Amino acid sequence: MSESLKSRPIGVPLRLDLGRALERLHWRLLALESRLAADPADTGAWREYLAALDLLLRLEDRLARQASDARAVLTTKEMADRLGISVKTLLARKKRGHVRPAVAHGKAFGWRVEDAFR
Repeated sequence: MSESLKSRPIGVPLRLDLGRALERLHWRLLALESRLAADPADTGAWREYLAALDLLLRLEDRLARQASDARAVLTTKEMADRLGISVKTLLARKKRGHVRPAVAHGKAFGWRVEDAFR
């Protein structure tokens, strides 16, 4: 038996409730915003705030993917698979203006199913 299973209290589920974790992250961000409002130069608070914000965004994306939500950001490969086409075809359609990524940073794209076709 693994160490984590031995130390787990009886009756505590193995699976973390991600919705509850998301709610706690929201509360943590609000507390950090209060700290930053009081002292905008607090670098420790900024570090914690940015880390919590990054985690919150990743968690929201993961929950959206689990729910098969159209708001989830997909990679180019995932989007091509969902559309039943190759990555090369998707990028060619993007170049011609037939599809548009939701997020673009250099050569990296993030796609949303609901926003892909215009």
